[in-house]
Amino acid sequence: MQNLLAKLGRWIYRHTIITLVIGVITIGAAIGIGSHVGSNIHELTFSIKGTPAQKAQDTLKKDFPAFNTDNGNITIVLHAKNKAILQQDKLQRAMQDLAKAIQTQPHVKTVVPASAQTLSKDGKTTYIQVIYDQKAAKISQKSVDQIRAVAKLTRNAGLQTELTGSATITKDSAGSAAEGIGILLAFLVLAVTFASFLAAGLPILVAVFGLLLSTMVVTILSHFTPFSSVAQSLLSMMGLAVGIDYSLFIMSRYRQNISAKMNREDALSHALVTSGNAVVFAGLTVIVALLSMMTLGIGFLSQMGLAAAIAVLVAMLMSLTVTPAILALLGSRVTGEKPNFLLHLISRLRIKGGWGALVTKGKIFWAILSIAALTIIALPVMHINFGIPDNGSQPTTHTERRAYDLQKKAYGEGSQAKLIVLVHTKNAQKVQETRTKIKQQADIAEISQSLPSEKLNDYLISVTPKHEATAASTQQLVKAIRALSEKNGLPEITVAGQTAVNVDVTNMVSKAVPKFIAMILIFAFVLLMVAFRSLLIPLVAVLGFGLSLAAVFGTVVWIMQDGHYMGLFGIAGRSAILMFLPILVIGVLFGLAMDYEVFFVSRVREEYDRGANNLEAVKLAMRESVPAIIAAALIMAGVFIGFMSTTDPILKSIALGLISGILYDAVIVRLILVPATIALFGKANWYLPKWLDKILPKLNLD
Repeated sequence: MQNLLAKLGRWIYRHTIITLVIGVITIGAAIGIGSHVGSNIHELTFSIKGTPAQKAQDTLKKDFPAFNTDNGNITIVLHAKNKAILQQDKLQRAMQDLAKAIQTQPHVKTVVPASAQTLSKDGKTTYIQVIYDQKAAKISQKSVDQIRAVAKLTRNAGLQTELTGSATITKDSAGSAAEGIGILLAFLVLAVTFASFLAAGLPILVAVFGLLLSTMVVTILSHFTPFSSVAQSLLSMMGLAVGIDYSLFIMSRYRQNISAKMNREDALSHALVTSGNAVVFAGLTVIVALLSMMTLGIGFLSQMGLAAAIAVLVAMLMSLTVTPAILALLGSRVTGEKPNFLLHLISRLRIKGGWGALVTKGKIFWAILSIAALTIIALPVMHINFGIPDNGSQPTTHTERRAYDLQKKAYGEGSQAKLIVLVHTKNAQKVQETRTKIKQQADIAEISQSLPSEKLNDYLISVTPKHEATAASTQQLVKAIRALSEKNGLPEITVAGQTAVNVDVTNMVSKAVPKFIAMILIFAFVLLMVAFRSLLIPLVAVLGFGLSLAAVFGTVVWIMQDGHYMGLFGIAGRSAILMFLPILVIGVLFGLAMDYEVFFVSRVREEYDRGANNLEAVKLAMRESVPAIIAAALIMAGVFIGFMSTTDPILKSIALGLISGILYDAVIVRLILVPATIALFGKANWYLPKWLDKILPKLNLD
């Protein structure tokens, strides 16, 4: 690999224009094909084939088509200041006209008008249900806008009218702005790091080109394999973050080589041999971690892993080709050879070293402090509650949140978490016995009479929990109702509805988390053992990664679930922790943690092999690596902070987890715990039994 990268660096230096032309043609072709075929990206849906809820959904679709929750729906919530107003003839006519106008809209299958059954106990709130003949993901924004338009009938008549449902009603307008914020923050960090606006712009330019290319690749692939909008957002996060970081590492080493009086061709070739080699290793590690999400058999996680892996692969290739080509083209303007007096003040703020001496001198203290700090931060994880954020997590500027608040106040907390219980029998008496047993369960606010199917082979019972869908008590209620069929001589009972689907998806993902963590940690240990010919280095790296992960989830629970400092992070309401967040964060952070581990420890090993003693090797590596690692971590965090500006609670939780993970792992683990323990263990760091050394493959990262 080193010889190949050395040759690549020299070839690019001598064929700069050809390299850039190939890059431009590749990106242009991808844009042309992507624009021609268009995007087939869909909204994220939570369902897994084969789960109990999905089987119940299939029965529901066949025997009770009117209750089929697979089809998209919109609920129009109507609220008056007092019940006398709602009973006025003018408002009654407005609601009837609204229902008739909606019935004529394309793909609207059924409109259930407001009635005595939909009226709240206080008489102030009612609703109209719109059921489509297609799945929610296929409902166009045009269809939703048409519903919004006719809803003016009741608004103009004096009723507060809000929309909610499985269709996407409010589009997140902050998506592109999130990328812009991340790019701006990255530029500021790079300007301080390199004391040059031109040098600061180079990694960003390459990352943006890489993001454009990977986006087009996923756009084209979306016609062959499904991708969700959240997968596309994760692609943007990863594409920008690692794209900037990988170019930063190569550019940083290139400038160090120039400072060491190498000529530019040698400096570029050596940068690819050293930092480029580490980028390849780290990039492939990230890709393996992301693609391993596909082994869990959970569709939407596979989509996210594949999309993010494509972004990382493209970013890695761009950093190894386009970045060195631009460095060669710009010459002394990005090498730091020419003094930049305008940014002289900024350059004085850069980290020049000294941190290594501090950490190595108080190695025991810093090691204990870092472990204690991460452990304390992780404590809230003990009461984590997994689920799917509901509309209560949306900002109040969204009509879905206002509809949620109206329904919660009018019909109770569990009104939007209804369970559709199916009793599979033809025996009406058994159905009544089953209903009685269900009614005796805790946390039930309301239960309907049983409704037979057309063939009288199944009965439907609607159950309204006392609490919202994400509450632990509601999840337990689903399990308790299902368990009834296993005793008391009752017929088979299944539970359908989105709440049951969410419970099953949460359970399945939760079971996959321990297996995924074990797989990632074992992979990390073996990988680092092969790379550094050591037992202690990978052991500390893996334990540190585990601690930083625990701290991440402790932070997310403390903020999003417990509600501390929500306003500071722009979080509109408390919510359960996104059930697939652990797998997603582990997959992403594992790769990034290995980036920093490889970048730093490979430099320690490089200095150690040159003859420096253990302490000096750590100090020298920190002097040269700390600025780049801190800059890389801040850039990563900056990109993810940009996505905190979105209103989507799912994206917010992902961004919050990644931000805290980057800062904990890069700063506390890689720049405090790892160097402190390397300084503490001395020569023992590089111990590997001879028999093991012989059977392990050779992998040189120096």
